[in-house]
Amino acid sequence: MESKELYRLVKIILLDNNLSERGAAALLKTVNTNFSRKLKAGTLRATELINLLNMLGYKVYAERHTKDGVKERTELK
Repeated sequence: MESKELYRLVKIILLDNNLSERGAAALLKTVNTNFSRKLKAGTLRATELINLLNMLGYKVYAERHTKDGVKERTELK
């Protein structure tokens, strides 16, 4: 995912949850400027994004399709 796409996705999720970047930073127990800078630069860590989404009530999954067509799905927490 491109950094601009990630930025847009996170901004939409924040808007849908009536949450500002400052509010998201507070949930992650980080400084607003650090969160904002990481979000704009596309350097937000996967764990930070997953934690934020989990705090907002989202479930995040990793999905893999095996060669024999079996779908394996694991929830990321």
